[in-house]
Amino acid sequence: IRRAQVRISSAEAREGRLPVWVQCDELDQLQTALRLAQELRLQVRLLGPVEAHLIAARLREAEAPVALPTFQRLDGAVALNGIAELARAGVRLAFGSWTPVAAADDLRTTAALAVRHGLPRDQALRALTLDAAQILGIADRTGSIEPGRQADLVVFTGDPLDLTSRVERVFVDGRVVYEEASP
Repeated sequence: IRRAQVRISSAEAREGRLPVWVQCDELDQLQTALRLAQELRLQVRLLGPVEAHLIAARLREAEAPVALPTFQRLDGAVALNGIAELARAGVRLAFGSWTPVAAADDLRTTAALAVRHGLPRDQALRALTLDAAQILGIADRTGSIEPGRQADLVVFTGDPLDLTSRVERVFVDGRVVYEEASP
């Protein structure tokens, strides 16, 4: 049996104004995180829960967004199908990477694979952009293309979720920082 040690030092977290990120992989860890969040009245964000689809309705009720791991940590088609189950249940999703071994394109690859396994395309794009920014609490600055937002953009040669599309141009703070060489 695994025990979780929880120390909440920030008054903002205890008052529900600051989200608490909980890394959990398995079902028992997810259930513990949700129970603690309810008992301590925490605004919880779940990081990497591969088995989250098993309690999708409960996650939606708890308003607990999920930052999904990249495809290397997902257990094949079952976990990829689970992403679509989470979306159908109304759980807010983001694709994330928190390991130094993840390649820059792993988020896009994971989103594309999730679409192949039933995640609606528009939800996959939102999980890479606006929903991810909302979960992080920075949607007022980034995550969508609007006046006054941080102007970081990646332009592809085609659909971003088509893995044959290449990065054509990258803008950071409104300036081109990468441009694909002409053939």
